[in-house]
Order: sequence, then structure tokens, then C-alpha cells
Amino acid sequence: MKEDIRKIRMRQKWLELYAETGSVTKTALRCGIARSTLYRRINREKEQGKSELSDKSKRPSRLSNMKITPKIEDHICP
Repeated sequence: MKEDIRKIRMRQKWLELYAETGSVTKTALRCGIARSTLYRRINREKEQGKSELSDKSKRPSRLSNMKITPKIEDHICP
């Protein structure tokens, strides 16, 4: 739990520093992160607000391709 709070505060500081400097490159260099990471956080804040600074699941919402049909099962286990 403390780790999550620490990450959220760190991300808030990234956005505050970006607001001060107005430069993604300068902010990313100062914070030691990739510009793409900062762009992702900036866009997520614009879309969803400050509440969405926590980690987002990378798990796909649907796993339909993972289903094994009887035809595939017969192919695997002769």
C-alpha cells in the first residue's frame, strides 16, 4: 500500500514539474524517466483526471484466443 502511494506522489511531482517547465524533454531528463512515459501520464491525466495516477493493469480484457477447441486438442494430443 505504501509503495502505491509513493508511486502516485512521484507521478504527481512529474506532472507538477512539467506544468512549471512546459517541456517534456526537460522534465523527463530531470526525473530520469523516458519521454514516452511522461507523455502517457500527461495524456492519462487529461483523459481521466488526477485520480488515474495509479498503475493500470496490462492484462487483456478478453482472452478468447486462449481457448482450446476440440479440434486443436485432437491436434495436440493424438
